[in-house]
Amino acid sequence: MQDEQLRDSFQGQAAQSDVWNDGSGSGPRQNFEAESIPDVVVMEEGTGFYPSEPMLCSESVEGQVPHSSETLYQPADCSNPRDPLIVSIHLLVLESGYIPQGTEAKAVSMLENWRLGGVYKLQYTHPLCEGGSAAVTCVPLGNLIVINATLKINNEIRSVKRLQLLPASFICKEESGENVAKTYKDLQKLSRLFKDQLVYPLLAFTRQALNLTDVFGLVVLLLELKLQLFRLLVVRSVLSLSAVCHDLYIASNDQLLWRCLYLRDFRDGTVRGRDTDWKELYKKRHKEKKLREGGM
Repeated sequence: MQDEQLRDSFQGQAAQSDVWNDGSGSGPRQNFEAESIPDVVVMEEGTGFYPSEPMLCSESVEGQVPHSSETLYQPADCSNPRDPLIVSIHLLVLESGYIPQGTEAKAVSMLENWRLGGVYKLQYTHPLCEGGSAAVTCVPLGNLIVINATLKINNEIRSVKRLQLLPASFICKEESGENVAKTYKDLQKLSRLFKDQLVYPLLAFTRQALNLTDVFGLVVLLLELKLQLFRLLVVRSVLSLSAVCHDLYIASNDQLLWRCLYLRDFRDGTVRGRDTDWKELYKKRHKEKKLREGGM
């Protein structure tokens, strides 16, 4: 029944004018002309290159890491091999749909006081687990990092999962300079290990502890799976999905997604700042393209 409602809602929105979200709330805000976003975006030739970069840590290969990894790493001022591991752990939690506590936007830097007194502490909420918050505490123990995930519901704190990682298995010892890709190794393995053994069990335990009913369909797919699906769609379809519900609105406005869509559709190889709003940039570039076509 829920899948049918989702399809009906999607079809209803798709039949309407295209919608751009201004990011100021939880739903659509502005209507553009019906032909604003074409079903097929014609890629521009000769305007740069189309970098084949990973969007998620699970897609990383030697010499290539996600742009989001570089965005978090560069301002983190890492001073030892443990610091970049915690940066990647934070990114993996974000990829799973968790939101840094106190904000509904993905951070472009590490959380405030993320390392304090030799201990690392990260706090999150999740849109599918309203009423609960999670903390990931990382404690150095010799050559290891011991990671403890806890759940807080009604001021009661429960320990959920514990995981030990060896920084040397994922962080290169050599000085990498500004090349973040040379800092990390085996990010695919780290992603699989950390998510399977800690993040996904934490999410499942939280929903169970909150007595939330089982839900099905596109809405409850993990964020990283939604992003992998959405990046295959034309922009018209992404905008239609954003109008279905709050959860899909959040997923369809993810900066990782819009960076991928922008690079795919405009082949722009310009180096841009880490605070770039990729959806706004896509909108601006699309308007410029429409104006050029109108003047021909």
